[in-house]
Amino acid sequence: MIRQQVARWAALFALGLAAIAVVIVLMTRSSSYVVHARFYDAGQLVGGDLVTVAGHQVGTVGSISVSGNGLADIELDISDHGIAPIHEGTIATIGQLSLTGVANRFVGLQLSSAGPAIPSGGALRVAQTRGIVDLDTVLVALTPRVRSQLQQILRTGAYFIHQPTASSLNQLARYLNPAISQSAQLGAEIVADKFALDRLVVTSAQVASALAARSGDLGGAVTSTAAALREIASERVALEDSIARAPAVLHQATGVLADVNFTLRILEPVLVDLRPVAPRLGSLLRALLPAAGNAIPTIAGIQALVPSAKAALKAFPPAAKLAIPAVQSLTKALGGVVPILAGLRPYTPDAVAGFFNGVGGAEGGSYDANGHYLKALLNIQSGGSSLTGLLNKISSLLGRAVGPVSPLNGARSRLLATCPGGGNPPAVDNSNPWTAPDVLPATGNLCNPKDDQNP
Repeated sequence: MIRQQVARWAALFALGLAAIAVVIVLMTRSSSYVVHARFYDAGQLVGGDLVTVAGHQVGTVGSISVSGNGLADIELDISDHGIAPIHEGTIATIGQLSLTGVANRFVGLQLSSAGPAIPSGGALRVAQTRGIVDLDTVLVALTPRVRSQLQQILRTGAYFIHQPTASSLNQLARYLNPAISQSAQLGAEIVADKFALDRLVVTSAQVASALAARSGDLGGAVTSTAAALREIASERVALEDSIARAPAVLHQATGVLADVNFTLRILEPVLVDLRPVAPRLGSLLRALLPAAGNAIPTIAGIQALVPSAKAALKAFPPAAKLAIPAVQSLTKALGGVVPILAGLRPYTPDAVAGFFNGVGGAEGGSYDANGHYLKALLNIQSGGSSLTGLLNKISSLLGRAVGPVSPLNGARSRLLATCPGGGNPPAVDNSNPWTAPDVLPATGNLCNPKDDQNP
């Protein structure tokens, strides 16, 4: 009897423990964190389907409704408080447990710590969700026309891999083996950084969404690009010519760049040596800037004078037509006058000395040993008078009356063809009178040595 009572009490105690455990499980698995996921297609989800993270159940699918913009609004009841709250960047994907049933879908979450946390009642945008493509949708797409085209592709593929193509493809595979291996390693490296790959996919989806939102702008850009390409195509002849000339131009440019490189190597030491001068050059340039500013009005004034200068230059050609004959006539006249001037030039000192001799009374020595004129002196005496000029006048009057006579000072008069310096008595060094047959022609009467004053 006692054993039966103990067994009953033990059974009741075990039943109570089981009830408490059930209550605890139900309470711990009750959802207190809800997130709404927006999908283009609900993918045959039903309430109660699993919500998983890496294959581990973290909640269930709640209510399913249609949002105001026509998207499927899936309520995700998260019961695992270890992952709550989830963050922006988390991806929700509809998956299928097997192909044997219909109501065996689930929502898999790919958690992300990037971005702010989503509060309870928040939503994952459509850019953060991925739907599912059902097999029956694919099969429905296989219309008779599509199946016929697939059959044609298969027949073409069979013909393509027929011998000897198969052997060639095998040989090609052997040659491509290193590249394929490297591609496999590249894929492994890409998959290894799963977080970065996820971010790349999410960012690409965001970019695609942003571009889709600006479809009008993209259409305008495509239209403008098409117009630009049409304009470029209309100039294809010029483009062909430019492309044909490009190799020669590039070859020439390569030579020029090589010369520039050589020049820079030569100039480098010079530039290094010019570094100490650079501060002074800066000071000079700072001083030149005000001067350049002050020169601007001057340049403007010169520019204002340019029209007048052009008008004056336009008047030169008519004047040149008149001036050229006059200059030619003057040149011809000078050709005849030059011998006369050459003959009269040596008498210039005599004319000067005679003038001052008649006015002042006497002159100094006029010529050196080479016959060059030296000086003329005015003989003006103070405190007395000079009778030289008066005596010369008396002598000239007597000469007119009685013929050539020696004046009182012993000089002869009425001498009309004296040589240069012959109006004075010869000097002791015979520096006068001066004769030069190449200057004074011996055939003329310009110079007659007999009319020179003799001692």
